Amino acid sequence: MDFMRDVEYTRIDLDKGRERRRGKVVVDGVVTVKVNDRPPFKMTVLPQDMEDAAIGRLFFMGLIGSVDDVIDIKRRGSSVELRIKEREMKLSKIGSDLRVEAGVLALCMKRLFASTEVWELTGGVHSAGLFDKEGRLIRAADDIGKGNAIDKVVGWGLREKVDFSGTILASTGRQIGFMVEKAVRAGIPIVVSRGAPLASSIDVADRYGVTLVCFAKGRRMNVYTCEHRVL
Repeated sequence: MDFMRDVEYTRIDLDKGRERRRGKVVVDGVVTVKVNDRPPFKMTVLPQDMEDAAIGRLFFMGLIGSVDDVIDIKRRGSSVELRIKEREMKLSKIGSDLRVEAGVLALCMKRLFASTEVWELTGGVHSAGLFDKEGRLIRAADDIGKGNAIDKVVGWGLREKVDFSGTILASTGRQIGFMVEKAVRAGIPIVVSRGAPLASSIDVADRYGVTLVCFAKGRRMNVYTCEHRVL
């Protein structure tokens, strides 16, 4: 994989001393996104699935409402260039009636970590995954930033015309308000994470009707909002 590199390092164990080792690290990159005549912006990313990441980011910015608003997209070296039909999309409350067993959410987290070889080898990425109501993995992505990984899976989902109202978004790391807003924008009713929630994520989830589940590890989890979706 060209987004990982072998490095040598010294492992210090205060009980056993020093040892030279060899391992893998993530190779981060900067991709420039150019949209119509707007000033370009940069994303620090794991340089894969960049078209999905760019589409997802524009969707979350409210500039497009679906992949149908993307007229053209090209990858040119370290840049992604898009021509789009610009929108001004607003956030709206989640109306999905999806309900799942708590065990399905535990399964989503287990399968998310099992899907990411990069995390296992380096510990240097965050992961996000879309799952169906049975806990089957639809799509997973790794990236340096939690938000970027979500951009990638939702961008892919937009291109594949996924019905997000019947999906679960699983991700690693802490939950922040802007990350839950990504689920709101896509119409994803349930967000589950192994990490902790910040107050802003609970506020956004409560305002827009998202079921927010955090500290999901093994057979335990905390449900902070819209508990009716977790059976």
